[in-house]
Amino acid sequence: MDSTAVINMVCGPAGEPMVRALEECHQDTNLYRNALDRLSQAAELMPAERAEAVLVLFVAVGCSADVRSSVNYAIDYAHATCGGGTSTPRSLGMSMTAGEREPAPAHPLGLLRVQNSFVVSAPRWIQPSEQGVEIGALATGEGDITDVGDDVSARHAHIWCDAQNIWHVEDLSSTNGTVVVNGATRVCIQVEPGRSAQLNPGDELKLGESTTYAILFGAL
Repeated sequence: MDSTAVINMVCGPAGEPMVRALEECHQDTNLYRNALDRLSQAAELMPAERAEAVLVLFVAVGCSADVRSSVNYAIDYAHATCGGGTSTPRSLGMSMTAGEREPAPAHPLGLLRVQNSFVVSAPRWIQPSEQGVEIGALATGEGDITDVGDDVSARHAHIWCDAQNIWHVEDLSSTNGTVVVNGATRVCIQVEPGRSAQLNPGDELKLGESTTYAILFGAL
């Protein structure tokens, strides 16, 4: 077997029985998979060295059933024997200039209602579209959200995803207002009627005083 075949065997479907065995031993299979990925793609190593390091990890974990010690052993082996490491791969976006970047894929947006730091409902998922959905006490459209408190207007806010795959919320001239709390800075943005604000995962969407949603992004 050449280096590519070895790596494909250990890291591909043929290596899944090892993952299942480690799960039965209550081991950290995420750590094991991460280490396989880093060793098999390490830019500092030659193809044959990558295959050797992957095999060292595979044999070590199979003999010991101890993922943590095996990962440390394999990484030390790669450093000492092959002269390479397991640096974090550079994100694709970081290697592109601003003019080359394409819009990020549009993730479904989830609204998770919270009260006093407690989750009080299951997430309501909104699929990306420029039509979007409305939130309100008497919102009647397909997919509209009515899980709101008594101070939320009949048609309070509109949420949609634009052509650049960015999510927005617009206040529909509500009585008690719409506020977006930035999840990173905690800055509150009052959404003026007829205007919109961007929504990102980790933000909070407040409708009046009674209704707060945590913003989630779903998997593609």
